[in-house]
Amino acid sequence: MSGQQKFQIVSAGKTLRAKAPAEVLKEVATTFSVSAEQARKLFLKGWVIKDELSPGQVVQYRTQLQQIGLKIEVHPAGKFDNRAILARLQFAQKRRERKESGS
Repeated sequence: MSGQQKFQIVSAGKTLRAKAPAEVLKEVATTFSVSAEQARKLFLKGWVIKDELSPGQVVQYRTQLQQIGLKIEVHPAGKFDNRAILARLQFAQKRRERKESGS
């Protein structure tokens, strides 16, 4: 089993056509027992939802996330990393705070 290839589930930053983003956000938060803020991160393109998955686990996650209405991509494990996205989010937050305090 150690030679088995691993994968990661990454957000495509979109919902499936039949689902409204607010509906998907609510269902993700409920299904995975996370806050709305955490669920919102799943709408960021390139956000790693789950890493180091076996092919069977990928099928389970893909099915569940598609039923909820979140569009996802599957990549080899370790290809994407949330640290770069988090750094951009923090920078944007600081920039907003500077603008607000300067006004």
